[in-house]
Amino acid sequence: MSDDHAPSSHPNDFGFRDLADQAPCVLWMAGLGGDWQYVNPAWTRLSGQATMRATGNGWMDVVSEKSRDALAAAFVKGAADAAAFDVEVCLTTADAAGRKVTLRATPVMQNGKVTGFSGSIAPVDHAPKAVLSDDEQRQLFRNRRELETLVENSPDVIARLGRDQRHLYVNRATRDAFGIEASDFIGKSISEMGFPDSVAAAYDKAAQEVFQCGEERAFNFTLEDSESRTRHFTTRILPEFERDGSIDSVLAVTYDVTQRTEAQLERDALLIREQAARFQAEAASRARDQFLAIVSHELRSPLNGIQSWTHVLENRVDTGTPSVARAIAGIKTGVQQQVRMIEELLDATQVMTGRLRMPKQPFTLQPAIDAAISSASKAAAERNVSVTTAYPELPVRIVGNAERVEQIIWNLLTNAIKFSPQGSDVKVTIETSDIDVRISVVDQGKGISAEFMPFLFDPFRQADSSNTRRTEGLGLGLTLVRQLTELHGGRAVAYSDGENQGSTFSIYLPLRNEADSEDEGPRAVQTVAGDDKPLSSLENVRVLLVDDQKEARDSLSELLTHIGAQVAPTASGQHALDHLRQCGPDDAPQVIICDIAMPDMDGYETLKQVRLLERQVSTRFRGPIPAIALTAFGQREDRVRALANGFQVYLTKPANPAELIAVITSLTRPAAQATPGQRVASSVH
Repeated sequence: MSDDHAPSSHPNDFGFRDLADQAPCVLWMAGLGGDWQYVNPAWTRLSGQATMRATGNGWMDVVSEKSRDALAAAFVKGAADAAAFDVEVCLTTADAAGRKVTLRATPVMQNGKVTGFSGSIAPVDHAPKAVLSDDEQRQLFRNRRELETLVENSPDVIARLGRDQRHLYVNRATRDAFGIEASDFIGKSISEMGFPDSVAAAYDKAAQEVFQCGEERAFNFTLEDSESRTRHFTTRILPEFERDGSIDSVLAVTYDVTQRTEAQLERDALLIREQAARFQAEAASRARDQFLAIVSHELRSPLNGIQSWTHVLENRVDTGTPSVARAIAGIKTGVQQQVRMIEELLDATQVMTGRLRMPKQPFTLQPAIDAAISSASKAAAERNVSVTTAYPELPVRIVGNAERVEQIIWNLLTNAIKFSPQGSDVKVTIETSDIDVRISVVDQGKGISAEFMPFLFDPFRQADSSNTRRTEGLGLGLTLVRQLTELHGGRAVAYSDGENQGSTFSIYLPLRNEADSEDEGPRAVQTVAGDDKPLSSLENVRVLLVDDQKEARDSLSELLTHIGAQVAPTASGQHALDHLRQCGPDDAPQVIICDIAMPDMDGYETLKQVRLLERQVSTRFRGPIPAIALTAFGQREDRVRALANGFQVYLTKPANPAELIAVITSLTRPAAQATPGQRVASSVH
């Protein structure tokens, strides 16, 4: 039904009430759910129910139980499709007998939406008709006149076509719909009325099919009006059966559905725009991740060379000279600080984008806190700050990620030490309740002002952000504390009496049943060797080193050679394969250290080709050569991919030399001496 010519919402309007009240057939108007707002007196003659009783859902009282569900479903579907429908139902008539009737409904449209329905009810009579009397014929004539009045005033185009597909009748709605007078259609086919060929062909085809099969057909088409606006129409063609079942004519009803179609097109356009926006957001997310990976790689790679050359210097020069020892220690400290900041930046980005995955398993809390205290001990010693602890007598076990809890405590400790005065004390306590455990770090330092307290855990926020501030860092440490604590299902809080009154930082972690854990296998253990210990010997251990960066390759080669290893440095995967092809059984490498990001052939493809070569010339190699991935890519998915591609160990640059040497020793130890835990693939950050 045309949105521009929606029928009046009530039969009283425009004198329709008088006509409807006198109509011999049942006419009604209803809301979306089929609740009648009006029904004419013909209903009382048919059903015996008063019209006042029939309004609302009262008319359903005379409808059989079996028919009610079909009626409800039809109204729901008609509202959803904005389409007319017919339903055959059984109701109790005035003579208390059951009778089948056909309820026909047409949607009422306003502003492109279905606001209700109007329709009729007529008995279904399959019995043959007797010859009509004069009175019956006069009544039939009056019925036809009334029906013609209704049809003529319909806002929809209603036409009758004969078998030659020429128009026998067209109502005057054609003037508003197409700008053509109804009289111009009579005796002509649709193709003779100047409609586009595509519209005429669809119209003729649908009419022919209705004449042939006796079933309704529908099609959609568009036209441009005099103002070059596109209008959308739907045409339904229905058969008109004669008494003998033949079809001599069909009815064509055309609705203007412009508003509804434009609304649907707008919804489709909004969906396309939303999908495009999502695609752009995902592309931006991928670009950000790639950028962070590149930044991490480019920052870590030179640090690897600096750290390796530092250990070379440490073993080649006289470290007894205070200035030399101080210089080497300063370089090491600078490298460690840079690595920490890179890791903080990557962790914070992954947490804020919801991409940080944190496997959880049961663990004892005290050792993780002790490890954090050990890591912060050097910074505490430099400021002459003592760290004391107060733990419960019994071990405290929680479900979580031990590495991340250690990271949380380390951030709180370094923050406390940074702001503590010389010679003061920092205290770490553990307190338990029935539902959670509280870990607190208490200092006697600078304290926190009331003005800054609300922003304490915000990223990149520092109480002193001026050029003359006395502390370093990105301002992400406390942000990570809060975010990692919340990922454990806990919360982080801080308290201070004000500036120069010290501060207390506490995290609350839930005590959970160990059955709630996500056991994803053993946690990778990070072995941090002391920097002051001499490096272990790798006497006569054959190492194939693959790294396209000359500085990183030369520094690590020099370091390993100094402690006795036989190093074959290569600048690409292809050079590494050439070296292996020239090796015999007695001089083949015992371990491969390979970078991942390399031009032409990356570390994954290099190891794949190495394994293929080992199978092709198995007599030359005693078995698969253990491989260590040494890379500046430090995200979790990089570690998973490296181990999945066959590397036994994954190390991020800059690798601790003592740690790297320990891994090489473990991988090259004869199998009979290796413990089961040392022969599995592992990863170390």
